[in-house]
Amino acid sequence: MAVGRLGRHGYCSCEDSRRETEDRTIEGLARILIGAPATARRALRGSPVLVGFVNAVGNAWSRTVTADQLREATIDASENVDDPGLALAVRYIGAAVRHRLPRHPVTMTESAGASGPNVQHVVNEMLRYGRQAFWPSQSAAIHGGLLDRAPTSMAIKMPTSAGKTTLVELVSADSLDVDGESVAVVLAPTKALVRQLSSDLRKALPNDVRVRSSHGGLDFDIEGPSGQGLINETGVVVVTPERFDLEWRQAVADSDDAAIGRVRLLVVDEAHLITEMGRGPRLELILGRAIRVGIRVVLLSSQLPVNEDLGNWIAGKSFESDWTPTWLQRFVYLHSQDEQTGWLQPEAGDPVEVVRLTGSKKPKEGECRRSRPHEAAALAEQRHTDGLVVVYSHQRARIDGLVAAVDERFSALPAFDGAPLKRLVESLDESDPEFARLLQMGIGVHHANVPRRVRHAVEIAARKSLLRCVICSPTLLEGVDFPTKTVIAAYPPQTQRGQPEVGKLRNLAGRAGRGARFSSGTLIVMASGVQQANKWLRAFKAQLPVTRSALSQALNAMFLWAEDILNGQDDIDDPCLDVVDGTILAAIAEGAVIDGDLRRAIEDLLGRTLWYAGANAATREQVLERATQRAQYVVGRVGFDSGRRRFIAPVFRSGPAWHCAKS
Repeated sequence: MAVGRLGRHGYCSCEDSRRETEDRTIEGLARILIGAPATARRALRGSPVLVGFVNAVGNAWSRTVTADQLREATIDASENVDDPGLALAVRYIGAAVRHRLPRHPVTMTESAGASGPNVQHVVNEMLRYGRQAFWPSQSAAIHGGLLDRAPTSMAIKMPTSAGKTTLVELVSADSLDVDGESVAVVLAPTKALVRQLSSDLRKALPNDVRVRSSHGGLDFDIEGPSGQGLINETGVVVVTPERFDLEWRQAVADSDDAAIGRVRLLVVDEAHLITEMGRGPRLELILGRAIRVGIRVVLLSSQLPVNEDLGNWIAGKSFESDWTPTWLQRFVYLHSQDEQTGWLQPEAGDPVEVVRLTGSKKPKEGECRRSRPHEAAALAEQRHTDGLVVVYSHQRARIDGLVAAVDERFSALPAFDGAPLKRLVESLDESDPEFARLLQMGIGVHHANVPRRVRHAVEIAARKSLLRCVICSPTLLEGVDFPTKTVIAAYPPQTQRGQPEVGKLRNLAGRAGRGARFSSGTLIVMASGVQQANKWLRAFKAQLPVTRSALSQALNAMFLWAEDILNGQDDIDDPCLDVVDGTILAAIAEGAVIDGDLRRAIEDLLGRTLWYAGANAATREQVLERATQRAQYVVGRVGFDSGRRRFIAPVFRSGPAWHCAKS
């Protein structure tokens, strides 16, 4: 006859009782590692020895015992438990906690001299959520000078998901502690990231610190042009580069030097934006202006390789960390030689069959239609039970096909009926019924053409782990943080010549397996054939290319232009030409100059750029000569004269006007 007892779930055998005790012990030990001693004590209350060990760890986190004292408590606990495996676990946990103690947030911030009330509040919020130690990447940035009492500008390269948001919170808080009347500005490239960073900063900072946010740049989207700007009041401002450019220009046009002087810190998240031809030149000129007036600049990016030129440009330090909180598995998906099977090829090892393919538009059970969208949907279906799957396309035109395939593949799955998701769905039922239906199925769609209210609902649902799959273009992955387990690059980032864009590929990889939610993540890049598969496998290990800003590319392109182009007698369809002309206009507007002053104005503007920091004297001279030659044509085309320049300068300061001026 079995001997047993009445447990939490009814009668259970001695074996069940033993397993329940083991489960509670494992849970309690795990709670120690995530910084939750109170719940650990409750789980381990049946073992006085382990409760004593928990108390010692809690005292170490509260800094009332030293690392050596914790080591003695660990040895004592391990020697007084009967199970050898449990004793080993105690020793491992004790060693792990001792290893983290030097990275305790209070210890590190006090050591750096950043002990003001705002920083203390950020640290207390970390501790409240069990974050008892900075990650190694964050610790290295603080050791590198992020919170030093004699702060310098910094360029920090860290992998995606390595904790950049915490650094933004800390450096913003410290800047306000040092000067309570100042403004800390945080630039983010997308509206979604502006919203996320604003929310994170409001949660991390005290309630009396104002966190204001906005976006746009062609006009004010909140205050009117005659109203008070965002940088006129102390606190933290989170904006897109275009909006900050407008704020700065308005302050200059209004001769409001106090507003600009109030800005003491400029943090740029996703700083690799300076390499993009469309928006990069504006950001580079913004940074140049900030550096000129002595504003501390902190650049953060996962794709911006730090080098001497970058450090020289910002007149500060460059720092790089490769540490990530999760283990990443990377695969390339390709077809077998007979096109009957889809394989996953890992970085090392043999390929694994994952999908049976057919050319039929009505595949049988267990088969998948042979097409990129349907195969991506099949991979998503296999993996969504492990956590959120993001299906990514670098080409907006491919999104609709992916949505249709995922919708078809997931149609047999039950709809979600949780209250949080239901509220989001109901908010879209009338205005966007098709997106609401997809959301109810756990499918989110996010790209520039999706209504803003839908994108916002998808972002909320993704962060709350309410979705199975998100199909998106680069807009969602540009810095937005949500817990993703698997990223499937159905149409991966590549140049027009078909070469992998290594920086963007790394950004994608960093979205898989977000820290504090998953211990591992998976990136799958879909390829057509063995040759392409090998190309992407090489790209996984490729080094980031040397940083070359979009403005640098445009200025270097001038060497290839004929005299007819420089003089405006011939035209070419080249985005570099628009960048050069826009830069010339910015120089004219900032200096309010004409004729003989053109070269000086251009040299003054370009002298504050990353290009200037990396160019030798001969190259600088040649570029300035050619830029001045082009400027003569630009002035004549716009029609500057000495009577108009006082009017034109404020106009250009209020926003981009080159295309208006040419028309």
